[in-house]
Amino acid sequence: MKSLAYFLTLAAFAAIILWLSPHFELDQPFIGYSVGGAFLLFLAGKPEKVELLATCLLGLGIGITVTHLGLLPRMLVTMAAGFGLASMASMLSAAIWAYPRSRRLTWRVLGPASTLIFFVGSAVHTLMAGFFRQRTYDLYAYAFDGSFGTELSFVLGRLIHGKVAPTEVVVIIYELVVVAIAAFYAAFMHRRERPLWELMELLFGASLLGYVFYMVFPATGPGYVFALFPMDALSIDQIRQLTPQSIPISMHFPRNAVPSLHLTWALLIWWNARSLPRWAQLLAGFFVLGTAFSAMAIGEHYLFDLIVALPFALLVQSLMIRTVRFTSRERWLPAAFGLSVFLVWLAIGRFGLPLLFLNRLLPWALAILSSAICLVWAFRLPALIPEMQLQRS
Repeated sequence: MKSLAYFLTLAAFAAIILWLSPHFELDQPFIGYSVGGAFLLFLAGKPEKVELLATCLLGLGIGITVTHLGLLPRMLVTMAAGFGLASMASMLSAAIWAYPRSRRLTWRVLGPASTLIFFVGSAVHTLMAGFFRQRTYDLYAYAFDGSFGTELSFVLGRLIHGKVAPTEVVVIIYELVVVAIAAFYAAFMHRRERPLWELMELLFGASLLGYVFYMVFPATGPGYVFALFPMDALSIDQIRQLTPQSIPISMHFPRNAVPSLHLTWALLIWWNARSLPRWAQLLAGFFVLGTAFSAMAIGEHYLFDLIVALPFALLVQSLMIRTVRFTSRERWLPAAFGLSVFLVWLAIGRFGLPLLFLNRLLPWALAILSSAICLVWAFRLPALIPEMQLQRS
């Protein structure tokens, strides 16, 4: 009887999903992939065979229904969303009827999956709407990049410019960060019977703190400022003579460049993968590199945004540690260092650009030094939660 009720409820949820799907904006990467992340959590929750089969068939059906032939990145987003919606429908049905597994096991997955979808969806429709500041500091970030003797975002952008397949791959890598968050959470699910809310707090705490600093140093990215990006870069001599000032940018473009939350999330995933298998650690490391490359190549970020993301990520990681006392030096020393370096970089980007142009080696030396210290310190921090502590032989 419960099995019949489960399938009837699942069918009803599927009908509602298909009816409402035109209003879900499933082709929006953050929304589509955040919904799709529910499927990874569903799999990590070790569903029963009948539940897995029903969800996969429903996910394939929803994905085919809502996906339109077009660019590969958009098709992947909507297919992922189809499987995510099917997972949510299946878990809701299982929670109602306690079939084919107990409500406790179902809510262990359904709670975090719902939180991920709600938070990301809310962020897209509110905080990322681009209403912070009418004028941005993009020219300051652009001039900062020029002090390195090269405009790296334009250089990387030209590597893929006009090449369909490489561009699609780079776009997909950049947009996969929400899926990476879901995979990161799923990797630790088997280590605790209760939801790992600390992981959600780590990643979403970075978001909330990042949104605060978006108002301090508002910037959009070179792809929004330069109409012919990446082909319309100024020469280094022209940048030297440039007098940076705030510029008006369309309010349709979000001021979410400084710091880069994409790189921040990727760094936090990498730093907290220390107790996972070696292949997972390497994959997380490569994802950091891929995110950094794609963020600049598609014009979403300047090099400046990525440099300041490292001390910012160290700050967030230090504040969120749960394996040491709140007053511990192991927490506050790296947190104070991360905050100080982050603020110093913002001050340099806003007021110290003439100093950087005095010697081309100076910005390189400062960037390498601050980044190296952040990376070394991050890997020496105590584990975020007990479940992440390394097992010593």
